[in-house]
Amino acid sequence: MTTISTTTASLQEADIYIDYKSFLADNFDANAYANATINGSLDGNGGGDGSDVATALAKLSFSVDSLNKQIQDQVALHYEDLLQQVSGIRELENVLAAVKKNIEGLNESLERWLRQKITTPYTQIQAYTIQLERLQTASELLRRLIRFLYLARRLEMQLPASLQDGIVSVKDGAGNVDSGDDGRALAKAALTLNELDSILAESDLQGIDVVEREVPIIQQTRERILAEADRVLEIGMRTENQADIASALQVFYNLCQMVPTVHAIVDTVLSDLLWQIKHVIDMQSLNKKVKESGTGTASTGIRRINNDPAAGTTALWTQALWGRMEKLMDFMGDSCIKVYYIYVLERVLERKRDPLTHVTFVEEVVKTMEDGNNLVRHFWKVLSANFEKELKDGTKGTTSGANAPDFFFGIFIFACILTQLISIVLTFHPPSTHNAVSSFLQTTFVGGYPKLLRLLHEFFSRVSASSGTTLRDYNQSPEYVLMLRSINAFETAFLARSLTRMYDPINAAFPSSGPLSRSPPTRNDSVNLVRTISSELDTAKFDAGLLRSVAKNAVKALNLYRVKCDGLIATDPSAYQIIGPGPMSNSQTMNFELINNLYATYQSIWKVLEEFPEFVVEIMRDGVEGTRKLMLLIAEPLTDHIITELEAVVLKIHREDFSRQTSRNYINTQQDGSSSVYMTELSTRLRYIQIELLSRLSCGEERRIWTKQIAQRLLFVFIFQASLVRPLSEAGKLKLTGDMTQLEFSLSQLVGEHGMKLQDLGEDYQAFRAFKSVAKSIKGHPPLLFLDVTQLAAAHHTSQLPTLVLLHHLIVRSTSPLTTLPLPHKVYSSTEADYMKWVDEHTGVQAVEFILTAITKGSKVSEEDREKVPEYRLMKELVKERYPEILKV
Repeated sequence: MTTISTTTASLQEADIYIDYKSFLADNFDANAYANATINGSLDGNGGGDGSDVATALAKLSFSVDSLNKQIQDQVALHYEDLLQQVSGIRELENVLAAVKKNIEGLNESLERWLRQKITTPYTQIQAYTIQLERLQTASELLRRLIRFLYLARRLEMQLPASLQDGIVSVKDGAGNVDSGDDGRALAKAALTLNELDSILAESDLQGIDVVEREVPIIQQTRERILAEADRVLEIGMRTENQADIASALQVFYNLCQMVPTVHAIVDTVLSDLLWQIKHVIDMQSLNKKVKESGTGTASTGIRRINNDPAAGTTALWTQALWGRMEKLMDFMGDSCIKVYYIYVLERVLERKRDPLTHVTFVEEVVKTMEDGNNLVRHFWKVLSANFEKELKDGTKGTTSGANAPDFFFGIFIFACILTQLISIVLTFHPPSTHNAVSSFLQTTFVGGYPKLLRLLHEFFSRVSASSGTTLRDYNQSPEYVLMLRSINAFETAFLARSLTRMYDPINAAFPSSGPLSRSPPTRNDSVNLVRTISSELDTAKFDAGLLRSVAKNAVKALNLYRVKCDGLIATDPSAYQIIGPGPMSNSQTMNFELINNLYATYQSIWKVLEEFPEFVVEIMRDGVEGTRKLMLLIAEPLTDHIITELEAVVLKIHREDFSRQTSRNYINTQQDGSSSVYMTELSTRLRYIQIELLSRLSCGEERRIWTKQIAQRLLFVFIFQASLVRPLSEAGKLKLTGDMTQLEFSLSQLVGEHGMKLQDLGEDYQAFRAFKSVAKSIKGHPPLLFLDVTQLAAAHHTSQLPTLVLLHHLIVRSTSPLTTLPLPHKVYSSTEADYMKWVDEHTGVQAVEFILTAITKGSKVSEEDREKVPEYRLMKELVKERYPEILKV
């Protein structure tokens, strides 16, 4: 920095107009300087000191020239000193060359000296190192040899005496392998043998005499240990002795043979089952059996390439096939035991662990499975893949005449596998198919599906009995569901045929064309339908799943039956006319037949369902109740029309004259039993309804309910309209009482035909009796119509009367000189029928408020004057008592 400052000072003295600071800076950049100069010119500010580019270039050129001139002046000024410096540099180069030469000689001398000092020790160290390596190798070999000999002696000592003498095993009195001390000794011997194998594999001991003598003995011992372990494992699996299985597995694990051994066991069972699936039953052998049975003659004619039976021999084939299926049950039991071996084996594998890593044996086996499944799942996956192929091929033939495995045998194999051993659901792979389909097997298996399923149930019962599991647990297990899924195609075909059988009586009852296409179904048609449904349900009763599916089919059949009946319902006016006398119209006959038939079907189906579980009832409930709803849909309009017609006749009460004064002739007429015109007509209509309509309905309790509804409504309408009769003289009251007596007689005949009494009509009849006469418990009192106003206030006279009826009656009796209370429908210029309809559509409180409002509106006197009317005061007291919320104090 001092040199730079001195140089800067001298330059400034030489040319005070040149700024050299930016060029002397350590971080000077020529490009940056040029860019700054150009940018300053473009911005209109000139160069770094205010000049433009041309000025900057000129200034730079001037500065360069000035520096060159100053350098020349410095060289000229110090010429002598520079020449002296050049001479000194040449002498210095000569001195440096001499020093370099001396250094090289020194290095060569040092190298020679070091080589002489190091070569001997290095050679000695190298020799010692080789000796050490060989000593270590010999020592390790001797150590392994000593360990080998020690293990060989220990193996001889650990080997049970039974194996030393070549005896296979020692058994207890029960025939079981004694897995106590011998089992533990065998496992220790296997562990020792495994260590010996490791020593032989890791060390080259060939050529050593002592080792060569021991190797054959070790190999023989290995064979004996493996044979003994195989036997213990086989006996343990056969007897389900988990201790023996654990001992044998420990031996195989110590010998690193556990995984191959387990695979071999699974593969053996698989190969046996798969061989049975492929070879036990085929159509050719079945054909041969039928021919050899001697029960039928051999078929003649063209040979069937798919081995189907000839015409006339189907029954023999079917009998032989099912007989063969039943015999396979024994084989299935044996197969189930074999499969159970795998389950027991896996349970032991899950419990056994490596003492060091604590990894279960089953995990060691799973590591070697390609699909990553445990033992049972792997077994199931392999078998099910082959089973599915045989399952599909069981109903196939081949054009070359090759054997076709029997489908049912595959199903039994499948059922054998699907015990509690199976814990997963496998998705089947689509199998390959053959060219020709065996229609015989297809027909037999579909038609006999319940028999097949029953055989499977029997098989599962045997399995559950042997394994200690309830049959219900099997029915709810995934394997059982998967079994059903595997035969789903045949179940679907069977259900389709079952549904067709249920549809047959329906189609017969409702022909699509011809003169009977618009005829209602008969009683026999209903019986045939119910009988068919009952038969189909009985067929599937043993299996809950199949029963559930058949029940759903039955619902479909009932729905179709209901739709067919719905299409025949007559809705023209003649279907609901209640005229009489005379026979019913064709439309009425049609509807009555439908009602009777639907009710018979409804009752019969419910009777059938009494023998079935609750879940079947729940499935079919909507279908059966739908039949009843359709019956009610036909009957309710009829009852509504009957009630409407009867109401129209009762409304004629207002055409009668109840205002005439009492005369002896009139009294005699009433005593003779004659009644009003409207009541005569009403009695005639009731008789016609009973004889021509209700008596033709065979609906049991439903008909009784309809009759009760008609009678109750008639009583209500009568007392409602009778309470509105005005004017009502004493003779009119007597006449009205006679009409009520006639109505009571007619209704007693109507309800009596259906096993009822008038008392069964409930509150409506009680109100009717209260309106007609005093309660039976109070004897000696006159009829209600003849009570005075003060007596009407007594609760025992009026407690059973509806409030509206009592209010109407009080209004009718208000004939005092002061004022006459108006009837509500008269105030609003409404008819009695419309007024009653309004009352039906509103609550009792609204009706009472309507009456009081109508009196206030229709009365021509003030409230104070109305209070003087005893009937009005009694009305308010009655309302206050029964509806206190209307008249608040």
